[in-house]
Amino acid sequence: MLTELNQLTLQADGRYLTPEQWQPVQTYLTQMRQRFSAYSKIQAAEAEILQEVERRLLMRSPRIFYKNNRDMVSICRRDRTDVLRYISATLLTGDITAYKQRLLCWLQTIAHSFQDQEAARQSYEVMGEVLKEKLTTQEFALVRPIVAITAEMLGT
Repeated sequence: MLTELNQLTLQADGRYLTPEQWQPVQTYLTQMRQRFSAYSKIQAAEAEILQEVERRLLMRSPRIFYKNNRDMVSICRRDRTDVLRYISATLLTGDITAYKQRLLCWLQTIAHSFQDQEAARQSYEVMGEVLKEKLTTQEFALVRPIVAITAEMLGT
């Protein structure tokens, strides 16, 4: 939303915006209560969410956090924590463009350098499953695109 607001400011230079140009802002504002609710739920249940994601990943693939016979569980846990917090912040701002540019492009480079795209994709797909269980349908609808782009970008 911040990127869109910046673009709208440039478009409004010397003129009024059309109702169509304001529509994304109006949509964002009508969703604020749900965004704050989802953010609060994720914040309150962060440890539980992350533990459940890790449990499910280990059930699927017990060695998912091993790379070249090295246990990377603590590094992966730290990264998932950071990404969940960025997902939550993006939920509030509504600015997926900034999220992609500031975090995902950087993490994508790291995932590629360690050839860890599949584990990253699985991690954030599972995170989406867990968040779906923790949030209402309306709240998850706001989080889903952020989690989906995370799994997609880090998994390729």
